[in-house]
Amino acid sequence: MTTAIGSRSVAALRAVPGLVRTLPFTTAMVLAMLLVGGLIHVVIGGSPDELGARIGYGLSALQDGQFWKFGVGAVVLPDATMYLVMCPLVAVAVGYYERQVGAARSAVALLGTHLIGTVGVAFALAGAGQLSWPWAQLVAGQTDLGMSAGTIGLLGAATCLMSAPIRRRVRWVVSAYLLVMVLRSGLLWDAEHLVGWTAGLLAGPVLAGRRSADVSAGRIPRIKRVRTAIAWAMVVLAVSRLVTAIYPGNGGIFGNGLTADTGHLGALAPALIFVGVVLVVANALRRGLPLAWWAALAVAALAVTRAAVAHPGHASADLLLWGLLLAALVATRGYWPWRLPTGALRRALPRLLIAVGVFIAGSSMVLWVLRSQLAGADEGVRAHQVVARALFQDGGFAAHTRTAHTILLLTTWAWAIALIFLLVPLLYAADVPGRLDRGRRDGRLPARDRMIAMIRRNGGGNLGWQRSWPAFRGWFCAAGDVAVGYRVVSGVAIAIGDPVGPRHRWKAAAAEFQRFCLRSGWTPAWYSVTDKFLAATGNAWQHTQIGEDAVIELTELAFTGKSWQDVRTARNRAEREGIRFQVVDQATADPNVLAGIDEVSRAWADGKPLPEMGFTLGTVELARDGVMRTHVAVGDDGVVHGVTTWMPVHDGGRVVGWTLDVMRRRTDGFRPVMEFLIAESALAFQREGYDFVSLSVAPLARPVGDSGSVPMDRLARGLDRMGEMLEPAYGFRSLLAYKTKFHPRFEPVHLAYGFQADLAEIAVAIGRAYLPNLSAGQALAVAKVLRPGRREPLAAAAA
Repeated sequence: MTTAIGSRSVAALRAVPGLVRTLPFTTAMVLAMLLVGGLIHVVIGGSPDELGARIGYGLSALQDGQFWKFGVGAVVLPDATMYLVMCPLVAVAVGYYERQVGAARSAVALLGTHLIGTVGVAFALAGAGQLSWPWAQLVAGQTDLGMSAGTIGLLGAATCLMSAPIRRRVRWVVSAYLLVMVLRSGLLWDAEHLVGWTAGLLAGPVLAGRRSADVSAGRIPRIKRVRTAIAWAMVVLAVSRLVTAIYPGNGGIFGNGLTADTGHLGALAPALIFVGVVLVVANALRRGLPLAWWAALAVAALAVTRAAVAHPGHASADLLLWGLLLAALVATRGYWPWRLPTGALRRALPRLLIAVGVFIAGSSMVLWVLRSQLAGADEGVRAHQVVARALFQDGGFAAHTRTAHTILLLTTWAWAIALIFLLVPLLYAADVPGRLDRGRRDGRLPARDRMIAMIRRNGGGNLGWQRSWPAFRGWFCAAGDVAVGYRVVSGVAIAIGDPVGPRHRWKAAAAEFQRFCLRSGWTPAWYSVTDKFLAATGNAWQHTQIGEDAVIELTELAFTGKSWQDVRTARNRAEREGIRFQVVDQATADPNVLAGIDEVSRAWADGKPLPEMGFTLGTVELARDGVMRTHVAVGDDGVVHGVTTWMPVHDGGRVVGWTLDVMRRRTDGFRPVMEFLIAESALAFQREGYDFVSLSVAPLARPVGDSGSVPMDRLARGLDRMGEMLEPAYGFRSLLAYKTKFHPRFEPVHLAYGFQADLAEIAVAIGRAYLPNLSAGQALAVAKVLRPGRREPLAAAAA
């Protein structure tokens, strides 16, 4: 043990010179904070207030000509425990920026924004000293320590290195938060942070050589930007309240010039609960769900009402900020176009109204009973105080006893839990009038029948027939000549395959489908699209490869030559053992054969240690539609050894090929049954005059030796690593390798999406689409299979 620790220490010491050479400025700053700051704490000592008075910077340092404090005070923190937070933060932030732009520019960004933020605010306070401004007079006597203004300024400069969608979002959220903190808290460092951040935003492009590039596929639609901005505004207001509950500050720039009391735990719990409720509402608001607008309007209106009746000077910032949010919600009402979910309203609204009434009555009674144990209840309980408690504020009450504190906390938590349980079904209701495909509203054929007719006429790619499955919805463009099959999972509309219709109309139809999804509150994504879609839509969508479609051309297929030895062996062995190929119509087949198919399918599913995947992976039951084909391998004794199902591929009004959907085999039956069935199916389709068969897509896998043929971006490399990680569980790469024995032509398929910021949401939705009913036990089984050292792909073995 001692030897191991010693070897690690030696390795760490050896790495120091390399770290100094790579990140000299970052290393110097961290060492300065540790050495200089530690030395000052040892030599001077004292409380944070005493330390700030002696070496802290602010207006007093400027007026006294002690400019050195703006430098020395930057590397000193008021409390020794803060070094545990600030040193890693400075190391990560400055280190990242230094690797991108170099040591000299990093020094300018950090030290320059620090000086602009601290000295600039000191000059501003000196000018404001001539005014009768209570806040300025109070802050003029405060001092600060540390490099927080410079660190925030450097982060502002680093935003120009981010991709455009992330850059816009980070700038908007951080700017709004810092401005709100100045308005609500108004401490000296709140103002310094805002000025330093602004300086970093302005200096960032110059320091980075203006190499920030807009890598988004296009401008974010206005409806998405407005919804996201208002949702983030709600979150910022809630988070700022949480921060001021911990450290109340001075009441903001509109305050009365009195320092607020120190934060207390009684205010922290309601603020945390309020943040949780606002997150639920804001997420629904961002997604465009109709009731979210009403819920946000109610929260803003109650907050404005509460601030309006509060004591002047204490809630002026709240009145301004929540008033602006209320006005923004009213002005942008059209960005939440769908009508209210009437069915959900009938079910949940009466319960919500009852819960509100019970809380108001119960809270009033509790406050009246506890009035002798509460500060602020001497003159009775007022309506605005009850409203404040409904918004998870203390209402001006402070508990004198543990009993009163516990009762107030329990009633607050009970109200929060009841409110969330009642709001979620309303906010996320799916039965919203109008969020239906046009095929069900325009008086024409039902959506499924219309989709099938368009697939047969125009084709839909090798996965085209999946759009007829019950799990998929149909969307049709306004002109009616392009259709899209999609599923909505976790707020993401996942379109399957290329659009169905004339190729020259795909780009316009894809843009129209995007608008439809955004208005419905869904994030659009195109799953398993081909190179044809990317060529037709140009740069309108970002994309990354997610798999390969294995296609076998039938025109000259012949199982001759050494490379087909495995397939010939399977066919010859099947002939010797009495295994025959049979095409089955499940609607009219022999009951014994159907029973054998069901037995093989159930045994295959029951024998898998992992949950069966869905979404683009079908079932035997889906082949009973009279269009898909079912092929089985049957022995002379009538035993079914294996089954495959095939989907038709249409083009120009006829079937031109077939796509493999389901493969099932009897675990104790004829071992090479899959090779036999695929080979015989291909020959049968060849005899019937079809052009090709597709062995379907192997997701998260590439052909051997293909990883370097096409450059991979960061997302593609991440998906490649994910495929490697999931290999022991589902054997995607083993499945792709298995298909190579049929010498197919590999065609890449892609995931197309609008914006990088949506990728996390899309990834979760696709995962839930494939594993919609993943239980805790099954998740544990997946984790066990994925443990390090496990190499056998169970899914491939089970197939």
